[in-house]
Amino acid sequence: MNALSNHLLDIHCSSESSELQQSDRIASPREADVRVEIVEMPVPVAVQSSRVDSTTLKPSHACSNGSKQFDQFEDHYELGELIGEGGFGSVYRCTHKTTGTERAVKIIQKQGLSDDEKQDIIQEHQIVKELNHSDIVRMVKLYDTSTAFFMVQEIVRGCECFDALVQQERFTEEQAALIIRKLLSCLAYLDEHNLVHRDVNLENILLGQDTEGNIDYSQVKLIDFGLCAEIKGEKLTHICGKSHYLAPEVMEQRYDTKYDVWSLGCVAYVMLAGFMPFDADTDADVRQQIMDSKTYLSFEDLEWDVVSEDGQNFVASLLTFDADARPSAQEALQHPWLNRGSVAHEERIAKETTLISKETHVTFDDINVVMEYSAPSCCSQDLILSCDFNSSGLTERTVEDDRSCSSSLQHHLIQSPPSTVI
Repeated sequence: MNALSNHLLDIHCSSESSELQQSDRIASPREADVRVEIVEMPVPVAVQSSRVDSTTLKPSHACSNGSKQFDQFEDHYELGELIGEGGFGSVYRCTHKTTGTERAVKIIQKQGLSDDEKQDIIQEHQIVKELNHSDIVRMVKLYDTSTAFFMVQEIVRGCECFDALVQQERFTEEQAALIIRKLLSCLAYLDEHNLVHRDVNLENILLGQDTEGNIDYSQVKLIDFGLCAEIKGEKLTHICGKSHYLAPEVMEQRYDTKYDVWSLGCVAYVMLAGFMPFDADTDADVRQQIMDSKTYLSFEDLEWDVVSEDGQNFVASLLTFDADARPSAQEALQHPWLNRGSVAHEERIAKETTLISKETHVTFDDINVVMEYSAPSCCSQDLILSCDFNSSGLTERTVEDDRSCSSSLQHHLIQSPPSTVI
């Protein structure tokens, strides 16, 4: 893992100190005031994989009205091992006794939660349980007891988009387009139901992953609807979400579903460039950059030189400052970049080859070697792959170029503070 990846992980861990680091992920009820964690690959450590005696939980979870809500859970599910713990809840594997379907149950203790926070969890369940989209995590059932919530949800095996990006530094246009197309479909579906997610970010996007850790970019899940809200005629006014993904109209406290489109534009930007479009030391400075984005937003960095013109135009359209001029999710789905396929791949390789030839002044034969071994996600690695076929002088130049490229990328950090509500 390179220095940039290590630094991104440091930022991620420090900003999400209670983030779970285990195998299976489920959606969390609320990102802002109640941070309910979600579980991710790799496999849980040994201390967390022991079986839990569910009978020890029964006495403290009887409903105040005399019914045994938790007993009802046990009537239908067998409680499995603990697969993760966070500051506001624990996640257990569970299996339906009749069908054998494996699910996850999030147990959220009510102690310390305000009445509004409890109501938010119930409201989120009511919203999410009605959603029926293949790329949105599914809520199965909520058990509400006097002391805790038991949220039975679809179990999703995979990794955060954030973690995949840390490993790769940036995605190819084909990989990014597969993910973004799925997410736009989710947002268009929410728009049809007058819902706005309000927390679209890299950590709330899950990518499929097989048992060997290989990522399937066509398997995408949008999770964590804790900040989701229904638009009932009037535009929303509460400022909520992560600062780096806030749309300008959110800070003006008058926004709708176009907020999610802007946030997805930030996601697309970092997928292709490897750094956030708006980045500063403080939230206040980040928000000021966003408000100045008509003049601040740029695609002139070196990293954008290898992204197709269609790709740049697509990202720029999602980050249109004026919400009225910004495309809806359904309109964005019609953009040609999402369906370029191999054309984008070929154009990317051609641009990287041109960039390499400018930097190293290699011959036409050298360019053919680079094209044969090119890995589109990282220009500097292409140079290293080609150096064995050139002189030792070019090898030394190549290594130095790689160091400067990594240093340049390290200058642009993915900040990931917790979502907020004002």
